[in-house]
Amino acid sequence: MKKILLFVYDKPVIFMPIIILCWGLFYILFLPVINMDAGLGYDGHYYGHIARRFFSMVFGNQVDAYRIQRIVPPFVVYVFMNLFGISSSLPKIVLSFQIYNMILLQLGAVVWCRISGVYNFKLKYIWLGFVFWFLNFGVAEMAFYYPVLTDISALFVGFFLLYAHLKNNLLLKIILTFLGAFTWPMFLIFGILLLIFPVTLKPKLNDLMSEEKKKYDRYYLFVLPLPFLCFGIYKIADYYLTNASLELDTEIIYPTIIIGLVLNYFLSVYFFKYYLPVNFSLRQILKFFKNTILHAKTSGIVISVVIFLIVKLIQNYLSNDNPVSGSYLLLFHYISLYGATKPLVYLVTYIIYFGPMFIVFFMYLKYVAKYIPEMGTGIYLFFIIPVLTIFATEARLNIFYLPFFLIPVLLFLKDLKVGKNNILLFTLISFLLSRVYLPMHNVPDRITGKMTFNNQLLFMNFHTISINSYLVLAVVIILFSLAVYLSLRKSKNYTLLKLQNN
Repeated sequence: MKKILLFVYDKPVIFMPIIILCWGLFYILFLPVINMDAGLGYDGHYYGHIARRFFSMVFGNQVDAYRIQRIVPPFVVYVFMNLFGISSSLPKIVLSFQIYNMILLQLGAVVWCRISGVYNFKLKYIWLGFVFWFLNFGVAEMAFYYPVLTDISALFVGFFLLYAHLKNNLLLKIILTFLGAFTWPMFLIFGILLLIFPVTLKPKLNDLMSEEKKKYDRYYLFVLPLPFLCFGIYKIADYYLTNASLELDTEIIYPTIIIGLVLNYFLSVYFFKYYLPVNFSLRQILKFFKNTILHAKTSGIVISVVIFLIVKLIQNYLSNDNPVSGSYLLLFHYISLYGATKPLVYLVTYIIYFGPMFIVFFMYLKYVAKYIPEMGTGIYLFFIIPVLTIFATEARLNIFYLPFFLIPVLLFLKDLKVGKNNILLFTLISFLLSRVYLPMHNVPDRITGKMTFNNQLLFMNFHTISINSYLVLAVVIILFSLAVYLSLRKSKNYTLLKLQNN
């Protein structure tokens, strides 16, 4: 038995896809899908019907400007079903999306092994990375329980884009940026940044640092997240004075909402403090952006402009004039307010949704942030967007960026030289939080019941989380975080890293 396990351990590129295949087939054959609209689900209602009659909907101006940015996955499923003569009944559409997601995850595992090779990760870190990105509720469970979404497609394009970036493959980045623009809204901006700033262009932060630490020069840290705080205070004041709606589809602990706003603000300051170098003054930031623009690839700028214009022309031509539900103003509204509905609720939702990788990211940000610039200027510049999106608490919004969160976390754990016991603990926590062992029959059973305790404890529809489940899950997260903290303190290089960063 030991020889078999060692053989599997030594061949991750073969056995990771096999593990995904076994899990996917087991789920498809024996476990239920979401009990909503014949398994399509909420958002899946749109993508399922696009996959059913792709050309009549997409070229008949029946898709709005937001969902036109997600038509590639339904198109692939449409082609798959027609190629193999599969009927367009709703159960068959759901099954086709499950198979499609399973294949993407298998391919994602292969790409992950390639990315690991770029970083020369040892086998234990390759497998730990797999545990982090696959064995979580948002991927292992949602890919098959709620399959008619574009989330897994976004994760796969994210992995492929990371690989193309690390290998500096221009053609592949162009293709992925174009396909990504019709898979997930943020991909167009992100892909363009990686085209303009290839991996060979690193942010030259050390060259711009002041020789002396002048704390008063860092006042701008308190200014950067101020717009979110001001908007949140304005909306809450308007609510109390005029009884206006906060437009938040969640249960709110009203006595703590101001506390939540202040916590959000100071945690934003905390992120900027470690995201930007210690000695950076406002003058250095302006100089950094100037130097960054001057070092941008001219060819990348030209290609990006062409891609942007082509994508926008196609999207404007195909989409109808229906109101868009996924605007950037709405995202600003969510970032400002959702995190205040319950104190630190985003910490709970991200860890519950994506597992212990985010325990490490949140607890050891001051260390993890040091690895981000090494991934290139494009990633460094864009990183602030998914971090701010965390405050919107809808964890699935950042599934496309999961590989880019993963790398700095793994590099930190690699330098920490975590041992076998640490990895076993991470795997156990990942398994427990994934809830793959809990068949989710009729969860949520109806729209009106989605805020009930049992539904939220199991399903926890992204940012929509009830107060009772929040309290239970917060206790669980605190216990798991404490276990991770105590475990990592025993790592070989923990004291050394701590001294280097003080």
